[in-house]
Amino acid sequence: MKKVFRILLPGAVALSLLTGCSVKQNEVPTSKPGVDIYVSDDVDVFGNKIENGDKTEIKPGKEHGNSTSSPSGDVWGEEPPAHELEEAHALEELKVYFIDVGQADCILLRFADEDILIDGGNNADGDDIVSYLKHLGVENITAMVGTHPHEDHIGGLDDVIAEIPTDQIYLPYVAEQDVPTTKTYKDLLQAVSDGGLIVNEAKNGDVIYQTNSSRLEIISPDNVSPGDLNDYSIVLKLTYGDVSFMFTGDASVEVNEAMINQYGEDYLDIDVLKVGHHGSRTATDSKWVDVTTPEYSVIMCEEGNSYGHPHKEAMQALEGKTNILRTDEDGTILFSTDGTKVEIDTKLTGDIPLGHKDFSIDDVK
Repeated sequence: MKKVFRILLPGAVALSLLTGCSVKQNEVPTSKPGVDIYVSDDVDVFGNKIENGDKTEIKPGKEHGNSTSSPSGDVWGEEPPAHELEEAHALEELKVYFIDVGQADCILLRFADEDILIDGGNNADGDDIVSYLKHLGVENITAMVGTHPHEDHIGGLDDVIAEIPTDQIYLPYVAEQDVPTTKTYKDLLQAVSDGGLIVNEAKNGDVIYQTNSSRLEIISPDNVSPGDLNDYSIVLKLTYGDVSFMFTGDASVEVNEAMINQYGEDYLDIDVLKVGHHGSRTATDSKWVDVTTPEYSVIMCEEGNSYGHPHKEAMQALEGKTNILRTDEDGTILFSTDGTKVEIDTKLTGDIPLGHKDFSIDDVK
């Protein structure tokens, strides 16, 4: 059953920077690791050789495909932590911010007593994301999710970890041949290490947050074929009372098909969809929209971006079936819900995306 929505839509179109989803030309690779960063007891998390006297404790590994991985006790956790049910309490307001960071993703979930961050924009967005989170009153991040290791999703997370206390971080396991060697990925892992965090390997069925009336669950990746980092995207389903959201990273239509086969149409029927891969044709087709049946769909992209997002094929799949919101047109978008009704506000950070040279925290609502 669909819910009652109220929308507030100022009319101006957002200005944006020109960035994208793949590794940029100015993204300087680090020296290529000789081994998978998850795998050895004689290299550190970046693949650099450890002398015998400098060796850190290695926890027992587990199997991934045909190889056995041994996560470092310093950074990669053997298993995600146990998720304890919080004390039952009356349902309060949930706020979901789709933060305008141009051609990138950054989403904040604000529960009554917890803040969860999904992705962190580009490298250039980090300082402004930190400023905006602090402006909102975020003092601690219960869980951080880097959906997949592309710069436009994890670029600013190292800045957030350095400035705001963070309890947990979730990242997808990446097959050895796909492990990034970019400075951005190295910077994130270094921030994780410096912050004393343990990376939780995202697995289907992991529950990141749960109360008597809310649940944030990982529903992908699962059995990803190597070759495309986008398909490693952590996909999350959030249920809050009678209202449900889905956050898809850059997962492709092939991953969508796998989720349909695994979970079925009833489970994937949601109210608000974060459209995959900034509105790319590779992530959204008519079948996916027909199965998820979102009342509202949010496209996170930049005006005039070089990728042509959102693609006309994705728009044709969405139009007439869902109400479409876009950060390139609507700026930062806020969904507020008490679990039954939903209100929507836009332009919370004005007409200029975070990370733009002209963005100012003084201009936000």
